[in-house]
Amino acid sequence: MLHATAPSTAPTRRPTAAAALAVAVMLTVALAVGAGDGRAAAAVVAAAPATPPQAPAPGAPQAELGIPQVDLNAVMTALRLNDVAADYVVLVDTSASMQDGALFDQVRDFLRGYVAGLTPADRFILIGFDAVPALLYSGSAADAGSAIDQLPLVPNGGATDIGAAIRDAVNELDRRDASPVSAVFLLTDGAHNPPRSSDFPDPESNDQPWQALRDHTRQRLDLARVHGHGIALRNNDQAMAGASLLKWALPATKVLALPPDQLRAYLDRAKEGSRRLTAAGLLTPDTQEQVTVSWEPRLADVNPGASHLVTQVKLTSRAKWLPVELTDVSITPSRPDVRADGVPDRIILPPGQSVTIPVILTWQQHSAGWLRRSQVVTGELRLGATIDSPWRDVADQDFKLPLRVRFADESTVLHGSNPDGWNLWGVLRLLLLVAAVILTAILGRLWWCPRLAGVLLVEWPNGQVVQVELSGRKAQISTRHRIDAPGTGSVRGRRARTDAEPPRTDILVRYRPRQVSGRLPRVRFSPGQSRIVGNVTFTYPEGTHAGSTHAEGRQREAGPFARFPRFLRGRRGPRDRTGGSSRTPPTQW
Repeated sequence: MLHATAPSTAPTRRPTAAAALAVAVMLTVALAVGAGDGRAAAAVVAAAPATPPQAPAPGAPQAELGIPQVDLNAVMTALRLNDVAADYVVLVDTSASMQDGALFDQVRDFLRGYVAGLTPADRFILIGFDAVPALLYSGSAADAGSAIDQLPLVPNGGATDIGAAIRDAVNELDRRDASPVSAVFLLTDGAHNPPRSSDFPDPESNDQPWQALRDHTRQRLDLARVHGHGIALRNNDQAMAGASLLKWALPATKVLALPPDQLRAYLDRAKEGSRRLTAAGLLTPDTQEQVTVSWEPRLADVNPGASHLVTQVKLTSRAKWLPVELTDVSITPSRPDVRADGVPDRIILPPGQSVTIPVILTWQQHSAGWLRRSQVVTGELRLGATIDSPWRDVADQDFKLPLRVRFADESTVLHGSNPDGWNLWGVLRLLLLVAAVILTAILGRLWWCPRLAGVLLVEWPNGQVVQVELSGRKAQISTRHRIDAPGTGSVRGRRARTDAEPPRTDILVRYRPRQVSGRLPRVRFSPGQSRIVGNVTFTYPEGTHAGSTHAEGRQREAGPFARFPRFLRGRRGPRDRTGGSSRTPPTQW
């Protein structure tokens, strides 16, 4: 503890007005500080920082993380992708080179088994190409078995225009009723060998038509939903080069050399991969959506006198497919005197739906206001919870979509106030503060304008000198007052700014002769000095002023506040007429 030490100098023996002034100032500051303890009537309390979670004690059992998860099949079924129609476009090379090794017969047999495994809702499109592409079938997969019979029995095309076949495939997918799941399969055994009349020459010699095909595809199709597969039926450079041309239209095309006996297994995997990509496209916005929170009724205008309120907290999921579960649900008030009850620990929120929970808010009544009292309740309510989903693992591990669902408008202001009469203690403190300010001003005035003491010599223009004994705090100058002179003015005391002991008192003379108009001249002088004001000479002799021994003893005997009550009553002291002969005015000025 700090202790204040007393000053080494001895204290003065006489109480002065300066000491009283210091006491009044301290009283004013104390009242002002005490007045600041009142609460603001309409303050909105900011949310208190959340307490960091405490680490579990060593050896304590660990709680199960998250909620039960479902598998990929359940997610695909919930997304109804098995019921979503898919478009499958197959481009088959019918050039003469497909006869070698009975390659064409193997492809035809593969296609019969492949279309048999498609669902009736799928759409199957078959295009054969050599010198000119030909649309052989476009319709439901339920009738696609007959489409295989549209292929020629013997491939005998003299050219291979892969570019024209890709263009026709893009046009087939550019339909209003096209499925969000679609794939293009290019089956060829050689390189691009178009006829001279083709719109697609060799891309190494002229790539402008190919660039136009790429631009057209980007404008007409959603490349994120159309998947390409370029399959080289022979494992050589020419076949790989021909299968790679599908990348001009679909840049994400997978190109590989695959014998016909492996086509069925690959296309089944490709179909499943397309469905997964579609599922990922559906879930991407949901994993970044929001759960909106609304509070009813409006909590910015509650009735503090009710002490409690039932509010409906409505949670709405903006997700279209993703189910959401909230665990460790809580509503945390920012003030300790506000409490929220009835919050469930777990909330299941289906996609696109809302859940409303009733919450009981109670608070402790308290009053605020310095002069006018009012019942007040203030604070902030914040909804907190762990946002999870039973699809979290599938979205993260199978679709590479981390769960980033967040709250919106999870906090709200709780505020209300109503008038409750006058705050008597506040009014009393205000009155005490005003009284302290007035007392400080009075004491400061009394200290700065001390009482007059001693004598004042007044010399008229004709040489006659009048001696006037000074007393009180002001002596008027006129023909009807203490200093009888044909003019107007006054004499006051002024404390000198000096460290001398005893303190010195100067006098301030304001005087204007009768014949002169305008502002009163003002002259201040110290004991022992003489000044001419107007046409009168004023002299304040040394040794007769308020700091002299005689005057000091008389003030000490009467006390510094001897006349203080008379001052408050506004009474004027008797006129001081010393020496009638000396007060006789001159006959001529």
